[in-house]
Amino acid sequence: MNKTFGTLLLLILVVIEFIKQIKSDSILKFKEDKMFYINIGVILFYVGNMPFFGLYKMIVEFPEIWNNYYKYFMVSNCLMYLLFAASFIWGKAKS
Repeated sequence: MNKTFGTLLLLILVVIEFIKQIKSDSILKFKEDKMFYINIGVILFYVGNMPFFGLYKMIVEFPEIWNNYYKYFMVSNCLMYLLFAASFIWGKAKS
């Protein structure tokens, strides 16, 4: 329950951040925005893995489904941290 609630709250905050970016002129320079990369990483990992963590006991009974979700978990975890690193490399601090 706590993981699901936290993920949904994080989803709401990410959507609010995307809306803030879309309504301003910063969307034109999204490659330089740190939060763009961080938001994409968070969406890929936390929201994509919500069924894996929330329904873990049911998924573990089906090895094929569990293996596919575990592969997605590992790939999305690597992508999330790569996107976090990209935000520090390509993103510029707002002055």
